Amino acid sequence: MARIGGAHGAGTVVPVEGERIEALLGQPEMLFEALAQRFPALSPAPGRLGVPDEFREVIDRVLRKKGLLRSPEEELLRDRREMFMGSLFSFVITLTTVIPVIVPLMVIRDFGLALTVASGMASVCLFFTGYYMAPYVGYSRWKTGLGLAAMGWAITIAATFTGG
Repeated sequence: MARIGGAHGAGTVVPVEGERIEALLGQPEMLFEALAQRFPALSPAPGRLGVPDEFREVIDRVLRKKGLLRSPEEELLRDRREMFMGSLFSFVITLTTVIPVIVPLMVIRDFGLALTVASGMASVCLFFTGYYMAPYVGYSRWKTGLGLAAMGWAITIAATFTGG
């Protein structure tokens, strides 16, 4: 066990020896202090605050090797990759939900009938969206599905009466 000083000098007991050190990995400064106390030969000189640079470099290397610490360039690259993948998946989801609604408009010659079929397909898609998403928000599957389908029909009726 190591005692780590807090912001106001209050000590916190942190497991170090033979116990899980992963609890400290999210707080590098506490980790450095705990390891410096565990290995006194690596501790900074008296009167000098912080952890020696050599010690910090070794810890940084170990954390980087385990994938727990990344350089700013790696973080930026990872963030950009996540943003790109998120936008790509948003595009794919939007495309897959629009295609079933557009197909009747391209296939059926009678425009009024095509709009009715497209609206019905959109309502079916909304029903299944609500049905499968309901458990994630804690609602009843059937009520959520029917509620979303009813909203779809309400928007369709409002758009029809307003000339849209």
